[in-house]
Amino acid sequence: MTGPTTIRYGFLAYVSRSGSTMLGELLSRYEAICVCVEANLPKELFGLGAYENPIFQSADELLDYLGEISAYSKLPSWGLDCETVVEQLRDRLPGLTGRELVRGLMEAYRREHAPESSVCLYKGSPAMPWDGRELLAAFPDFRVIHLHRDPRAVYASQKRSINPYTGSAFSTSPLDTAEQWHRAMRESERADPDRWLDLRYEDVLASTDDCTGRVLEFLGIHDRKRSQTGALATQLPREERALHSRVAEDPDRERAHSWRSEITPRERRAIEVVLGDRLAQLGYGPVDRAGAVSRWQVLLAWRARRIARLARRAARLLLRLLSGDKRYWGKLRSMVGSRPGRGPRPERGA
Repeated sequence: MTGPTTIRYGFLAYVSRSGSTMLGELLSRYEAICVCVEANLPKELFGLGAYENPIFQSADELLDYLGEISAYSKLPSWGLDCETVVEQLRDRLPGLTGRELVRGLMEAYRREHAPESSVCLYKGSPAMPWDGRELLAAFPDFRVIHLHRDPRAVYASQKRSINPYTGSAFSTSPLDTAEQWHRAMRESERADPDRWLDLRYEDVLASTDDCTGRVLEFLGIHDRKRSQTGALATQLPREERALHSRVAEDPDRERAHSWRSEITPRERRAIEVVLGDRLAQLGYGPVDRAGAVSRWQVLLAWRARRIARLARRAARLLLRLLSGDKRYWGKLRSMVGSRPGRGPRPERGA
């Protein structure tokens, strides 16, 4: 007689428009894997950065909180009944932490949508790849699957794709995309390889079964029973279905290089100057070194954006300080004392 199945958990992390929905759909075809649709839960539940992890003392407090975040997050897309979730977590009250609530919500999603699965993956924000080591420390029994893609292709997709919730493009700045990609890859290099798996989008297109096999091995899954279609595509919110209209199709290898005709020479040059030989090191060459815009123009714009981003973060923390929250003093001091140029060092020959 076999005992109860141990449920394992993890995060699917990526820079937006890196092919995560395609990968999530492929993984959800395996009976053992449940991939949650994006919920955009608040960062405070994960206790990341300067956010203090909340602690819930009563069922009423927890129910009120779930109702509150349902109004501004995508939690309703999970199709859960909040009162049922509270009942499932009642024995952990008082003293339920935000991180325990994240796990509880994931387990409720798994029971609702993939009860036969043994692994549940949280997909997307706020589990971002640049917070990788912090995520692993906050959730010590979770693992992270990091999907990355040629940043020029990421930017091309961000530029042409309209966010259904904002009505605007995901990005119009190649420098912002390069910065996000750099932060993600830098964190990836520093993460524990036993709990962190890197996958290239391009490899998933070219060798789908090999890549999904790597994921199964990483997650400790031996049962490889799967169906022709996955569950993720059918669970996507109505607002997102046009954005992911081809997600149920088999991967198309031609998509790996379509970016070449979708971004301008100046946009390509901007990304390549900032990231330099790092692209070639990860198999994303060749790099055009005779671009349409000077290296120094790119560097000045990139540095200005970094300073502006640092200033915005400092302003948000200052507002919290003025509200009387003392725990942000150390965070503010560390930001003010940091150099705005701690990002990627552009290649000299670029």
